[in-house]
Amino acid sequence: MIAELETDLPARVLADADMAGREVARFDAELGDEIAPFASVLLRSESVASSTIEKSAACARAIAEAEALGTTGGCFRSSVRRLHRSPPRTGCARDRRPAGLRATRRHPDVDPRRPYFEALGSYREGNPAPIVERLSEASILADINDRHLVSGLRTIRSQWNSQIIARSDSAVHRVADLLIRQPVFDALTLRRKLGITTGNARRYIDPLVTAGVIIEFTDRACNRAWRAPEVLGALDGFAERAGRRTLGT
Repeated sequence: MIAELETDLPARVLADADMAGREVARFDAELGDEIAPFASVLLRSESVASSTIEKSAACARAIAEAEALGTTGGCFRSSVRRLHRSPPRTGCARDRRPAGLRATRRHPDVDPRRPYFEALGSYREGNPAPIVERLSEASILADINDRHLVSGLRTIRSQWNSQIIARSDSAVHRVADLLIRQPVFDALTLRRKLGITTGNARRYIDPLVTAGVIIEFTDRACNRAWRAPEVLGALDGFAERAGRRTLGT
């Protein structure tokens, strides 16, 4: 079993892996709750964005619509069929081994079409150091990308305060807060998440439409639904950055 093998890595590689693990654990402790509601959307979007061979493109809007409302738009269906699942970066704080080393042992069959190709070849030849280095680098890039997303979402929510015309104690602001966590919603969502009755939902939705915070994307008289384009744009930006080898390219 790979997990039972003795691993002798250079001190520098171990130090980098340990630092990556600490950074991921620090993010989870400080900011993890802010992006936890997007876990499914982010994982699927990032996986599709990384599938350069398939040249598939997922939009956060379609994925979020499917997650929130059970719809299956064409973009969502075509994207999901092409998904290449990426190893989720979870549990770093619960395992004493460096994040890069732990990920290597759990996922020895990294897709060779990805940037890990040469490092994976070395790994299969008995030298795990390059793949540990690549995974450590990927963890740091993921941390940077996650922080970029959180910062962007906070900025969006702050800007909405100057756009929304409503009393400070109005439930309109509670709906706006919800949009940062769930940018696609309907009246049933507000009842389930905020306790707002479906009969009163439009009282709190209409001011957000007027402010340009949300738009309706259904053309039905019933079962109407809305989305927050700025939040979905931030999620698409996250997926696009995640699909690059570095955040600067």
